[in-house]
Amino acid sequence: MCIRDRQLVESLLHEAQLRLDTSNIQLNESIEIKNPLQKLRSTLPMTLIRIVREVLSNSIKHAKANQVEFVISSDEHLLLIKIIDNGKGFKKNEVQGKETSKGFKTISKRAESISATTSIQSILGIGTTFELTYNYANK
Repeated sequence: MCIRDRQLVESLLHEAQLRLDTSNIQLNESIEIKNPLQKLRSTLPMTLIRIVREVLSNSIKHAKANQVEFVISSDEHLLLIKIIDNGKGFKKNEVQGKETSKGFKTISKRAESISATTSIQSILGIGTTFELTYNYANK
């Protein structure tokens, strides 16, 4: 099965729109694809969609955000997905180890399964930034 970068972007944006529309959260998107014909392994899109779904669920349920910026950029080597909300933010040390961090653990495991890296930055009262980087060489 050959999946192209452009198809993946459309699927991710569709997922984001579906999740956020029902929650009255404004979606701002920024897309920069420099390799629309990049071939992706068949399991990658579904894994990325599940990760995006979990991150957006956190923005809806926990962050109480009213705006989410969804950034997807891609060049010949890397795919970057960044989700930034303007929610209430959190202190990482207060979340780690709690049942509420189950979502973050799931995100990390899924990212590891496709050899992607993730980072989460959060500032109380300002919001949270999630970033996933996938190297196309990890096929």
